[in-house]
Amino acid sequence: MAYGAPTNLDLSACTVSPDGGKTSQTLAAVATAVEGNATAVSKAQEDATDAKTAAQQASDDASDAKSAVDGLGNTYVPQSSIGVASGVVGYTSDGAAVVESLQGTNGNSDTYFALGSWPNNAGPASGNVTVGLRFGGVSPNKLYIRQNSISYEMYSGFNTIATPDVDGGIAIAEAGRAVSGVFSQTAVTVTSDATHKTVVGDLSDASYADGAKLLAAIYSLDSETFKLNSSIAVKGADNARIHAGFIAQKVQAALTAAGLDPSDYALWTNSPVYETVKTDTGEKGDNGQPIYTVSSVQKKDANGQPVEIQMLRYDQILCVLFEAAKQKIAAQDTALTALTGRVAALEAKAAPAATTTTTGSAT
Repeated sequence: MAYGAPTNLDLSACTVSPDGGKTSQTLAAVATAVEGNATAVSKAQEDATDAKTAAQQASDDASDAKSAVDGLGNTYVPQSSIGVASGVVGYTSDGAAVVESLQGTNGNSDTYFALGSWPNNAGPASGNVTVGLRFGGVSPNKLYIRQNSISYEMYSGFNTIATPDVDGGIAIAEAGRAVSGVFSQTAVTVTSDATHKTVVGDLSDASYADGAKLLAAIYSLDSETFKLNSSIAVKGADNARIHAGFIAQKVQAALTAAGLDPSDYALWTNSPVYETVKTDTGEKGDNGQPIYTVSSVQKKDANGQPVEIQMLRYDQILCVLFEAAKQKIAAQDTALTALTGRVAALEAKAAPAATTTTTGSAT
């Protein structure tokens, strides 16, 4: 007679030994542990899946970011690269570019180049700087170009030469915005080499018709004394100093009257006067500051007419005056020699009559 397996038995109180008899656990505890492990495994699988998804998303985001940066090419400049080694130059809100030394933070000893204004008021004590170059160190060597004046200071072991890329490639200032004065220990050295010139006439040659006209025109000029309006505006009419020289409009008139075109001669110039115009574009930069455009345009007077200024090259005028005076003196010498000869001849004729005596006998 066969017996079936028992059913509906409660075995939860039975014990088992999973480690070979060293410890024992009830089947209920084993079942609970198994169920907990299964839940933990399931949770770990879910976490692993989420982590894999997050990692893939991060990889996709990084790839998208790299593609975006690569797409910007050379137009992308991070803020962190401004003013650092191998970085870029920054601009202030007023459009000034400033390059400071990376060797320190003291503006009075650092080396920097500024376009606009000195950073953090580190430049000269007075006057805003429109263009500046400063060299710093233990002995402060510096070159200042201020808004209203030029100041250069040289210390031992330091020298500066401004040299253009090509001969004649630099002009100091411009018509209508001239420097107030040039102080030099020696005279200005001017290019005068024969290989740099093409001679068109000799003022001493009487057959050079335009030369004769030029000599007559310049010799006819009168020197005048005057005060500069710019000095009167600063010092007052009583304190402004008196200058001596020529008036450009009168030089122009003299050349024209002599049948010459004044614009053919470099001793007289008529140049347009320019001014710098700062225009608000109506746009703002990333820092919220207005964006301006700066341009140089010909200045206009109250009537809307373009402003021009006439100027003279005195060294060339003096050369013409020298030749004119030399010819005048030569002509006078010739006339004086001829007159002296005539006087001597007349004196020779008059001499016998003046020395003749009469003789007779007494009665």
